[in-house]
Amino acid sequence: MNIRTLVAAPIAALAVAGCATAAAAGPHHDETVIVLGGQAARSPAQIELAEAVAERTGAQLRVPRTSTEELGVTHLFAARGYDTIVAIDLDRHVSVDPVAERYPGVRFLVASHAGSQARP
Repeated sequence: MNIRTLVAAPIAALAVAGCATAAAAGPHHDETVIVLGGQAARSPAQIELAEAVAERTGAQLRVPRTSTEELGVTHLFAARGYDTIVAIDLDRHVSVDPVAERYPGVRFLVASHAGSQARP
């Protein structure tokens, strides 16, 4: 198994799980955004994989290039009422934690090269 497969599989699984969970959450229209940052945002293979997942699941996809842009994207989609934000390789302390604190109803699924975890 090569490094691309090792990294791509968990990211794809997390993104699909986030979209499936949001879809099963209730009768209203659930919305999910996949946000690629860090190394994932610089990897054509990761971007291609995320595009395929987004297309298959109907999720939005954003690929910000800086921590500031990551924060702007996560905040924007949380403020718009998105149910799930799949945050892949984002700077958690800058781009996820402050938004999750301000918007406790948004579910964050966070993945990085160090592993993944869900935040209700």
